[in-house]
Amino acid sequence: MDSNLPKSAEKRTIHEVSTDDAKMETDNALATNTANTSGPKRKKIKKHKNDIDKSPLMLFNETFPATEFILESSSGPSHDPEFVMSVSLDGVKYEGRARSKKDAKQKVAESILRSKSLWPVQHGLENVDQENVDGMILSSTADQVKKPTREAMIVQAVTEGRNAVSVVNQYHPEAKFTIVGEVGKSHSKVFTSELTLNDKTYLGNGSNKKAANICAAARALFQLYGVIHCTNNEDVSAPTDLQFLVPQPLADKIGEMVLQKLAQLSESNDTPNLRRKVLAGIVKTVQKGEEVVEMDVISLGTGTKCISGGNISNSGLALNDCHGEVIARRGFCHYLYEQLDLALKGKVKVSCFTKKKSGLYALKDGVAFHLYISTSPCGDGRIFSPKEKIVDEPDDRHPQRKTRGLLRTKIENGEGTVPVRVGGVLQTWDGVLMGERLLTMSCSDKIAKWNVVGLQGALLSHFIEPIYLTSVVLGSLYNFHHLTRALYKRLGVLTGLPGSYRHNYHLVNGISLPEARATEKSPNSSLNWSWGNDGLECVSASTGKLENGEASRLCKSLFFQHFLAIWKKMKRNVATPTNYHEAKQSAEDYKRALLVFKKEFETKELGKWVEKPVEQDDF
Repeated sequence: MDSNLPKSAEKRTIHEVSTDDAKMETDNALATNTANTSGPKRKKIKKHKNDIDKSPLMLFNETFPATEFILESSSGPSHDPEFVMSVSLDGVKYEGRARSKKDAKQKVAESILRSKSLWPVQHGLENVDQENVDGMILSSTADQVKKPTREAMIVQAVTEGRNAVSVVNQYHPEAKFTIVGEVGKSHSKVFTSELTLNDKTYLGNGSNKKAANICAAARALFQLYGVIHCTNNEDVSAPTDLQFLVPQPLADKIGEMVLQKLAQLSESNDTPNLRRKVLAGIVKTVQKGEEVVEMDVISLGTGTKCISGGNISNSGLALNDCHGEVIARRGFCHYLYEQLDLALKGKVKVSCFTKKKSGLYALKDGVAFHLYISTSPCGDGRIFSPKEKIVDEPDDRHPQRKTRGLLRTKIENGEGTVPVRVGGVLQTWDGVLMGERLLTMSCSDKIAKWNVVGLQGALLSHFIEPIYLTSVVLGSLYNFHHLTRALYKRLGVLTGLPGSYRHNYHLVNGISLPEARATEKSPNSSLNWSWGNDGLECVSASTGKLENGEASRLCKSLFFQHFLAIWKKMKRNVATPTNYHEAKQSAEDYKRALLVFKKEFETKELGKWVEKPVEQDDF
């Protein structure tokens, strides 16, 4: 076999080579006979055999270098997909359809070569209708096709599923990958790769060195070009999810600020127990145009436990749930009371609120709030994400399992969460005090609730419009599919929400370098801090009070005092609610939105929301 032939030619079967050789002999014989019968011998035209053996895409790339292919659409099930690729050339748009993007590109390339008479005649395509080649010429346009930029070619390569490491090496040959970490036993090792590029470093983790390099390369490509690395066709087929991704630099900054704030408070605080397993915080951003001009940490919370049933309070003096996310949200409510008080005092410039025609207060334009959690929230958002997601790992191996999306509860003195029993659970005051284990809804379920009724709660709903999270950022155990399902997707489209209430679809993302998860036993204490307070406060998670027995600054009783003070200023001609329960029940729009939320879970057979005994609000 001719050693000068390309490898693609060497791989042809003996039958194909013999057929080509026989065809060439026939062509030569015909040429000789023609020359002998029609006059002087003509110079034989040289056949470019190598071009014959090249694929349409190879010839196209040689003829039209740096021409951009566009993925128009991808559809169909995973076992029978259809991809549509297109190219615009000289004002004409060409399309190709196939079961893979590569084959679709081949069809586009072949179509263009045919239309421009650049396809070798030995392929039997001499007489092709140049006006409509296999129906592939779709439309003409007056716009001249521009050569894609280097950035555009990188984005295209990544979105088409090319290995992130190969993309980095091709377009950034100066890049350097180094394995800088290796932890764990042989069956559960985690490698850390460091990519040095443009004087910056990008870290990636993986179960092997290759996976770690891919992770580091993917993070670099995301931060540099804003493109998400995909390794299979299914990822590319759902680009709409990408609109719910927090920009990586912002996600990293949010996580960094929360961690730094806790470190700063720990240095200047004499609290005896500063250990924590889960940390959550809410960060405020102010944006003008496309630029974030201000960022502040508003509240912090740590903890993984709930109150013991025997310590439940009917005076509003104990915190029922000391999980970090819940504590951070209570600290945020404290901040809202302070900001509302500033607005009522006429200090509009320093308050985040502005008054609406309805008489309610709303956030100023550009103000947004982001929740950071050091790990995925307990319940539906965590139970299916037991480890860090590898870049090329499927989102969900068993999406149809009935356990997906169920409401789950935390159990007194128990670890983890369990699904709500069929028909729901009725908790009574006597039963809890007599020893029944107290049940509390999981953090995944509570965040899903905040995405419908708002972060402000029932009492503040009398004065302000609902406030929703703009994003949720995770420090570890981040899985886009499971997290978005747990926090908003499992409810589907909600209808019948009153007033300014809506079903919030916030942004999500994980930080670039996942937090190292604590392996020691969870402490029985919970720390909290919120804007306007000097230092950390340490609460016993089992009692819901300070170690000396005093009430926390985040307890219901103090919030109700804030509520009554503002009520007197804003609603002087309306009767004041006589107790906490009445104040909650009289927030009509909030109550209706909450009912829509709970009914949707029941309709979808995902469980019934478990309520605390009503007696706890009779103060």
